Amino acid sequence: MKPHGKVQVVFSGKDVKMVTLLFEHDGKTAQQEMKEKCLAQIVEPIVGTIAGIQILVNPYTPYGSGEFQKGSGSTGRKVANDTYGGLIPHGISAISGKDPYSPDRAGAYMARLAAKSIVYSGLATNAMVSVGYTLGKSEPIMIQARAGDGTDLTELVKKNFDFRPEEIVKRLGLNKPIYRDTACYGHFGRFGMPWEESVKIQNTKS
Repeated sequence: MKPHGKVQVVFSGKDVKMVTLLFEHDGKTAQQEMKEKCLAQIVEPIVGTIAGIQILVNPYTPYGSGEFQKGSGSTGRKVANDTYGGLIPHGISAISGKDPYSPDRAGAYMARLAAKSIVYSGLATNAMVSVGYTLGKSEPIMIQARAGDGTDLTELVKKNFDFRPEEIVKRLGLNKPIYRDTACYGHFGRFGMPWEESVKIQNTKS
């Protein structure tokens, strides 16, 4: 294994629920051997007992490349500008410079579309949609949507919006050359961008 990798720990209250490790490697190390080494040398010394904890090691696809092959290195300079200047809580990753299939980028766009659509449909005067991913998995591990008055709209959002990055790319056409105008002044509130096109949704339980 190469030294570069990523570790993500998910907590529920004070308890660790999930640990995800994503490592670059040359493909010669078997998946099971790599997982056993990661557990013995990284997870168990830090977490202790791993009983009842979901452990994911390169769960989605072999992680053969990273760093400049996956992103442009703009995160530290662009994260606030890409969003709302820190007004809206967000992760540590910027949107600019990312592959459109990156959850950092695709997930942010779909959350924007969902929140705008809630307001457009008259279901709330304002709304916040949050989504969380773990390394190497397409399905989000968390989706939450709430109106400004606290009304829970999570199930409504789950029913109407698919937050898997590959499906977001298809729905919004993110593999097209549409990003020039996002080079400055952020990605949101920009006329003509697909994540700004609100859709009508119905608040039904059917």
